[in-house]
Amino acid sequence: VLHIKNGRIFAMTCSKHTIANKQSTFMMDLHQVGIMINNATEKSLCILDEFGKGTLTSDGVGLLCATLHYFSCYTHPPKIFCCTHFSE
Repeated sequence: VLHIKNGRIFAMTCSKHTIANKQSTFMMDLHQVGIMINNATEKSLCILDEFGKGTLTSDGVGLLCATLHYFSCYTHPPKIFCCTHFSE
């Protein structure tokens, strides 16, 4: 998380399988998105890169859509930049 004047940038990128922590890439992604959901404000920028990778396509698309929908329900949602490997 990078602090900027009057806001924060949350970047969820390049999750790697961490054997030492016994957490999968997907678990790390969920953890990082949870941090975004709990801390993002209307002055925040949330960057979602390859969220849902390592899941079935239908599961990954569903998780991404649900996350974007959750943010869209905020009274003052953060700015979201989303990149994905899904072609659907």
